[in-house]
Amino acid sequence: MFLARHKIAYTEIDIEAVPGAAQEVIARTGKRAIPQFVIDGKWVQPYAPGEGFLYEKMSELLGIE
Repeated sequence: MFLARHKIAYTEIDIEAVPGAAQEVIARTGKRAIPQFVIDGKWVQPYAPGEGFLYEKMSELLGIE
């Protein structure tokens, strides 16, 4: 919803439907945490336990004012 609200194009990958996608998340991040954003080649978890969605951090990384 955050990306759509800010009209940022993205590709959604369903880890349950795309073979190997879940394993790639684990290999790239060392976690089973979903969702993950890949911004300029860097894997970023947009949520923090107990904090929810990291609006400020994601806005900064995506250049949203």
